[in-house]
Amino acid sequence: MQPQQTSGDLKPGYDIRVQLDHNEVHQTCRGLWTADTMRTFQAEAIKLAAPIVQRRKPFRSFADLSSFVTQTREVGDMMTAYFALSAKFGLERVAVVNNSALFRLQYRRVIGDIDAEFFSNRGDALKWLRQ
Repeated sequence: MQPQQTSGDLKPGYDIRVQLDHNEVHQTCRGLWTADTMRTFQAEAIKLAAPIVQRRKPFRSFADLSSFVTQTREVGDMMTAYFALSAKFGLERVAVVNNSALFRLQYRRVIGDIDAEFFSNRGDALKWLRQ
């Protein structure tokens, strides 16, 4: 049985880091997002990923979404558009840490044709991402 979420679990947030040596974008996303949170995240992600995109090579992403919940339809639709744009700029593979079956269903819907796999820990996710 999964623990019930409290209002503190739903507080939105994120961190984005670029790993130039591996041509990867790493992100940690938390909580329940609004459309404004998604727009801010997208703008920051595009800015931070620019050095990777400018290489004009395929790149990959690691996403720790273990504290990210299933999102609203509006945010889900924005995620779909974000992934479509990311794919055009070379995103080819995403390793996701998240154990929620419901979240995985939503993520599969929004990720499009990008190769994505789910993991319960960072080590296995990075191993798969870099093979």
